[in-house]
Amino acid sequence: FWETVGRAFGRPGFNTQLMLMVICRVKSMIGYPECAAGGSALKHAAVLFVADEYGLGTKRSLQAYMEMAGLNVPEHKAYTGRWCSQGVEPPMPDWSLSTTLEHEGPPPG
Repeated sequence: FWETVGRAFGRPGFNTQLMLMVICRVKSMIGYPECAAGGSALKHAAVLFVADEYGLGTKRSLQAYMEMAGLNVPEHKAYTGRWCSQGVEPPMPDWSLSTTLEHEGPPPG
């Protein structure tokens, strides 16, 4: 999709520019200081527009998500969790795949 948009508007690499802006928004939401307002990597402040409305949600805390995802922002490290590499259920309180499937059924398709 983005390749055709770039060709149509004569802007090669357009997808890369958009991708970097989106990545900075996500990094800002999870605590990367360089992508926060005034941060060195934030090239377009508009990327953070309504971030409080379209952000992390309320199901779990940022810290709980970071632990589940295996992300350590201060150290810029990521860890592969057993839930990803070995297929065990992720460490999410009050959630299990088997319970979800019992109540909602398998995904369509």
